Amino acid sequence: MQMEHAPIDTREPVFVGGQPHWLRAEVMRRLGKDRTTLWRWAKRKKITQRYYLGWACYPVAEVVQIETAQQDKEHSNGSN
Repeated sequence: MQMEHAPIDTREPVFVGGQPHWLRAEVMRRLGKDRTTLWRWAKRKKITQRYYLGWACYPVAEVVQIETAQQDKEHSNGSN
């Protein structure tokens, strides 16, 4: 008998090595970046890319840090 995996909710973090990670679809939605940009960032060590059941995923803490930095940039550009 084959075990069936529950469908993965891409908005929920998955745990890799005990650390929460978001799957690529959620990271692309949050950061407004495409998969190529994320791949380049991973190559340049701007973000850590890991795999969960063959899916690319990125640490929640790093994503939030980048997201916050982007929002800070937008706010500082817009307010004056």
